[in-house]
Amino acid sequence: MSTQPTRAVPHTWQVKTGSGGLHFIFDNTEAKVRNGELDRGVDLRGVGGYIVGPYSKHASGRTYKCLPQNAPGEAPLASPPDWLLTIINAAAAQLKHTTHSEYVRQALLRCLEADGVKIRRGTVEVT
Repeated sequence: MSTQPTRAVPHTWQVKTGSGGLHFIFDNTEAKVRNGELDRGVDLRGVGGYIVGPYSKHASGRTYKCLPQNAPGEAPLASPPDWLLTIINAAAAQLKHTTHSEYVRQALLRCLEADGVKIRRGTVEVT
């Protein structure tokens, strides 16, 4: 059981991804969050970045979908919560900012590894 306190996420747009993940979408007008990776599986898309949107097909064949109670028209586009901005700002010095091509490369490597293909320093191993 986790002893970590939970933090409230404001009512904002949410998209269920084709891989089963979740996108929380916030208004970035004031925050100016940049692209990067906070942790494994926790990516930030902000200034200069983009995400795959609703109704797009995932490689799995599943579709990205707005959650009904969190779709545009059902939920406001909220600003990021202060606690999240605090975490992002604290990590900013160590935050790995990624270009789109680097993000795509990392995503492809994760997909290949999920399929049993490992790439290490130019060596390809298929399991």
